[in-house]
Amino acid sequence: MLRGPAVIGKPPSTQSADQLEKLLRTDVISVTLKFGFQQKPFKYSLNDTSYLIIEKIYRDAETWLRSIGINLKNLPTAERYTLYLFRIPTTDLTMVPIVQLSDIEQNSSIELIIVPVEVNLNPHALYRCQLNVPTNCSKCSRLITGIYRQGFRCRKCRMIYHKDCAPFSLDDCPVSIEPPSQAPSSQAPQITFVYPFDFASTSSTNLSVKSDNTSVPIYSPSSNTSKENEQSVVATTIIDEGIFPACIGGTSIYQRYLFRLTPDTLKLATNFSAISSPGQPARQSTDVDIVFPLGDINDLILTHFVDERDHIFEIYFQNKFALCVGKKSDSDDLQMQTAQFYSSIRDQWESLASGPSSHSQPASTIATTPPTPVTSVTTKAAGDLRRKRSIYRRPPCGIDNEDKDLHELYTFTGEKIGEGQFGRVVGAIRKSTNRKVAIKCIEKANCSEEDIRRTNEEIDYLYKFNHVNILKLEAYFERGDAVYIITERMETDMCKYIMESQNKWLDENMSKMLIYQVIIALRYLHSNNCGHLDVKCENILISFLKPIPANSNTGRSNQTKYKHDLPLVKLADFGYSRIIGEHSFRKTRVGTKVYCAPEIYRSKEGYNRLVDMWSVGIVLYAALSGTLPYDEKDVHRAEEIVRNRKLFFSQSRWKDITDEAIDLISNKLLVVQANTRIRSTEALFHAWFTDFHLYKKLREIEARTEYDLASKQQQLTSTVTWLTGEREDPAWMEYKSMYDKSNE
Repeated sequence: MLRGPAVIGKPPSTQSADQLEKLLRTDVISVTLKFGFQQKPFKYSLNDTSYLIIEKIYRDAETWLRSIGINLKNLPTAERYTLYLFRIPTTDLTMVPIVQLSDIEQNSSIELIIVPVEVNLNPHALYRCQLNVPTNCSKCSRLITGIYRQGFRCRKCRMIYHKDCAPFSLDDCPVSIEPPSQAPSSQAPQITFVYPFDFASTSSTNLSVKSDNTSVPIYSPSSNTSKENEQSVVATTIIDEGIFPACIGGTSIYQRYLFRLTPDTLKLATNFSAISSPGQPARQSTDVDIVFPLGDINDLILTHFVDERDHIFEIYFQNKFALCVGKKSDSDDLQMQTAQFYSSIRDQWESLASGPSSHSQPASTIATTPPTPVTSVTTKAAGDLRRKRSIYRRPPCGIDNEDKDLHELYTFTGEKIGEGQFGRVVGAIRKSTNRKVAIKCIEKANCSEEDIRRTNEEIDYLYKFNHVNILKLEAYFERGDAVYIITERMETDMCKYIMESQNKWLDENMSKMLIYQVIIALRYLHSNNCGHLDVKCENILISFLKPIPANSNTGRSNQTKYKHDLPLVKLADFGYSRIIGEHSFRKTRVGTKVYCAPEIYRSKEGYNRLVDMWSVGIVLYAALSGTLPYDEKDVHRAEEIVRNRKLFFSQSRWKDITDEAIDLISNKLLVVQANTRIRSTEALFHAWFTDFHLYKKLREIEARTEYDLASKQQQLTSTVTWLTGEREDPAWMEYKSMYDKSNE
């Protein structure tokens, strides 16, 4: 676990405006222009307007190019060149075209690119715009997509371009305009430089944030701090972290910071080497961090859908100070990370305010001048922190909880269990029972209508299903910007369990216990006319059941037969699940490609529930070998690969695997013809599962599960013998008799 540096701050009341100016505000922006192997630093006063600074950078770049032009032997011969400026990010692989001041960061490296222009046509006058309807790029004809759907529009002809296509748009504007006059150059009078953007259109909107910097709640490190005080400030858990640009509201001058969210503070560091593993030595005390107590946050505003905002979200501290975080000129991936980091801050802030350990000020002590951000949030009375209550939609854990808020029932622990495209999974504790749960937080702003529909269907399925091997839904909450799905907490998933095992693969006995329970879960689903359609290692969750104490009143005579922990499996993630009848077929492509059966993306007739059994074959192959049989680029060759058994089982590992296991994979599960593939009800009777040792361990899992639920005052949702009672064949009836005799 990463730990932040020891930092102690002064009380907010002693923080002066001069210290704030020194830490976050600057009057000069420094950049370095680069062309080939040559570079030169430049500084610009921030007293100028934004568009004037951009124009000065372009003019200085042109002048510098002319001054070094005599050394450019490889410069193509032409009379006219278009000059492009690109910022080279330190944390991203893409280059950002410089159009407005927010595209530049403090100490940026700016690459100069010149492109010869053969014909002098009419240039476009481009400016940044926000697109509210689906639009195609006028250059590449592709749909302008993304979370924010930003583009560039020509002021003259109204054509629209991608932000990556805009700098390279041809000078073919159908609306003619008098070309800008260029200052003559004595060194190269035959060369003319033109710019890809109209400076008058690059002016950034000034942020209308009311700031009173006389008292800013920022803590600065102290050099004579005691070790005890340091330990009291450093949080034991880092909830979330990332490298994002940020600036003081109203300045538009960004700098990259390492953001770290702990249970009660938000830390900013300019030293990116702060990202270190626990085994590495701590940073030197001379490194400076800025610490914001979460209790001093007055409001959080998500602004990525506000056209005139260049940043992703804003943090208001006691109505005195606004910090703008993230930039819309970053790649979609970084924008997504910034938006998710906002969600982490929001949830922890609300959780802290609702918990008994909250140190946020009472409403009566908060300044009465509310911030005035440009958002759709209605300004409320002074002292209202504007926290959005989460409405309790499904109350399976108690009918008296309908009107309670999420944070009234659960305490966020700060653990990040997982993260995906639409949200994240975090740890929490149910206050009434002190039991650990998992909360899946899905941000609506990151989802399409299809994604939201899938989320609602997943909730419906989880609420409907009632089986030991199906992940149990406890509750879910909904608010204007997010959905929270609360489920029982599991220890790990099968993918992590395989990769973290000693050999990076599982032995047959463990694989049997896991796969048998997966098939039991699928048998339950299929009997309810439901196909999971996304069975994969990541969606198979595992918890380990400890032995039943010998002094427990269970009526069992042999309590310590299995001293090691045994796995309980639960199938999760029902976002792709669909009702599919016995003889029904679907044609919509779903699931994860490498686990998908061939008929999902090949068959014209469609597919049915048997695609789940193909996925079980891939999972079993991965469990026994530690590898997948093929990757996504070879999915189209899946049929050819699985049919070539010599190549399919070529790893030396397979020499130690029994013939029964190989037969189940090759001849029963990974069968190309779906109508001959084994069904879940039949797979339970396969020879590989006809094993007395497996039977004994499954009986032990049943007993331990029953005991575990009883200790939590919960009822078993299935029959007591839901694993061993499913098979009433002669072999297992004999096993039952042998098991009963061994326990007499």
